[in-house]
Amino acid sequence: MDTDNTITVEMMIELEEIDINLYRSVTLWKPLHARGVFGGQVIGQSLNAAMRTVKRLRDGNSYCTRLVIAKQRGRAIYTCELSFHRSEPSIISHQKEMPKVPPPHECFDRKEEFLKLLNDSKTPDKYKKIIEEQITQYSSFEVRVLERMKLEDWTNPMKKPAKKHLWIKIPKKLSSFPRIHQSVAAFVTDFSLLGTAMLPHGITFLSPKLRMLATIDHSVWFHEPFRVDEWFLYEMESPQAGSSRGFSTGRIFTQEGKMVLSCAQEGVFRV
Repeated sequence: MDTDNTITVEMMIELEEIDINLYRSVTLWKPLHARGVFGGQVIGQSLNAAMRTVKRLRDGNSYCTRLVIAKQRGRAIYTCELSFHRSEPSIISHQKEMPKVPPPHECFDRKEEFLKLLNDSKTPDKYKKIIEEQITQYSSFEVRVLERMKLEDWTNPMKKPAKKHLWIKIPKKLSSFPRIHQSVAAFVTDFSLLGTAMLPHGITFLSPKLRMLATIDHSVWFHEPFRVDEWFLYEMESPQAGSSRGFSTGRIFTQEGKMVLSCAQEGVFRV
C-alpha cells in the first residue's frame, strides 16, 4: 500500500478485493500537515465497498443496512454504517433554496489564484513550497472560489462568518455508474468542512497556534443522483463551536439549483 500526496480520481475510491466482503485500499492519501490518512478517502472507499457488498446488518423491502469497519495493523480506525433505499415516487417534496452566488465561470480558479501567489515576489519562500503542494495535491479537481486569494488569507487571516462556498467538479469524464459519482462525492464532503468552524476565529490549518485538527464523526445523506464531473456548488457553514470541538454542516447543489446532498461533521481543533 502506497501513501501519496497527489490525488487522482482513481485513488480516491480504488479498492482491491482480497476475500469475500473484504477489501483493501491500494493507495492512501495523507494531506499536508495531516496526522494521518484523509478521512474523506476512507468515507468514499467505505461507500464503494458497501455498494459492492460487505457485512449485512439488515435487509428490508425498501431499505437495507450495511456495516464497514476500516482497520490498520489489526486495529479498527473507523466504523461506518450505511443505509440504502430503493427509489420510489413521492408526492412530498421540498428543499432549501440554492444560495445566490455567481456561477462558476464568473468565479476564480483556485489553481490560478495559487499560481499568482507562487509567482508573486512578495510571497516568502517558506510558503512557496506549501503553495506548490496545494496545487499538486488537488490537481484532479477543478475548484472555483468566490473571492480572489491573498497570502494573508492563509498566514494571517481575518475573522470571517462561518460560511464558505466552492464550485467543484472533476475535469475528466467519468463512467455513468452511480457508485463512482457517489463515492467521489462522499470524498469531497470532507474538503474544508471542518475548517469552516475556524473561520470566525481567524485560524487556518497553517496557523502556528493550531495544535490539532481531526474529525470525530461525519455523516452524508444523498437526496438525488448527480454527476461529479459536472459543476456543483458546495455550501458549508458552522452553526456552533465550543469545548475544543467544531460542528459544521454542508449541502451540495447542482448548477440547476437542485439540492442533491447534505452532510454534517464534528471535529476537534485545539489552539
